[in-house]
Amino acid sequence: MDNNDNILELKFTGNGISPTTVKPHEVAELIISFEKSLLATIKDQHPEIDTDELLFTFDAIHNESLDLRFKPKRVVEIVVASYALISTSFKTGDYSTLNKNAIDSLKSITKFSRKYDCVGYFNHNDRTLSTFTPKTEITVRKPTILKEQTTIFGKLIDSGGDNPNVHLRISDEQVLIFSTTHSYAKELATKLYEWVALKGIAKWNADTLRIEDFKLSEILEYSQGKTSKAINDLKSLTSGFWDQYNNNDEINNQLLRD
Repeated sequence: MDNNDNILELKFTGNGISPTTVKPHEVAELIISFEKSLLATIKDQHPEIDTDELLFTFDAIHNESLDLRFKPKRVVEIVVASYALISTSFKTGDYSTLNKNAIDSLKSITKFSRKYDCVGYFNHNDRTLSTFTPKTEITVRKPTILKEQTTIFGKLIDSGGDNPNVHLRISDEQVLIFSTTHSYAKELATKLYEWVALKGIAKWNADTLRIEDFKLSEILEYSQGKTSKAINDLKSLTSGFWDQYNNNDEINNQLLRD
């Protein structure tokens, strides 16, 4: 997807709204709120993306109503998809797919709409995806969070940093990132790109069953157990399905698929 063909637009119309009728700091706050909401959504949907990098830029402000335009610079498809997710939430009135940081920033944008009694538009390449009015309220049902001691398994992607955290791929869809101590991070760093077993307290969303946070209490000895033997036994009983999986990583990846 070519970033030259992608313009993300936050536009306000009505009641004489224009760059000349609002304070400069309010325009700046709109840009900041837009940036924070989009970065928070990108990070939530794609935790492997480094949102400290320059992913999109402010492109222009048009004096036709109040028209703020942004252009993706990197991971263009992910930036556009996250922007579309935000706009869809306004179209459907269902904000459950957005995290708290994104919602807090979006509330600043709808607050601006109420203050100036104008209508807001989320546009992509001059095509309107969704709108909001001074009456738009962003309401989110607080999800039920379950908390329990458990053991999680996954492939270690990263471990360390000044404020140490762990990146653990627990499925094709999720890389779990959680903070830990320097000592745990140092110990895990020796197991980079290996399968590990971690014991601790997990918090997960009862609606999506997605793990939201994890507090590590013990690094367990990871054993591949008798998986290979079990699969070899299955091979003799099935019609060749498991014949294509010949090492532990291939077997584990297949077992973890939905």
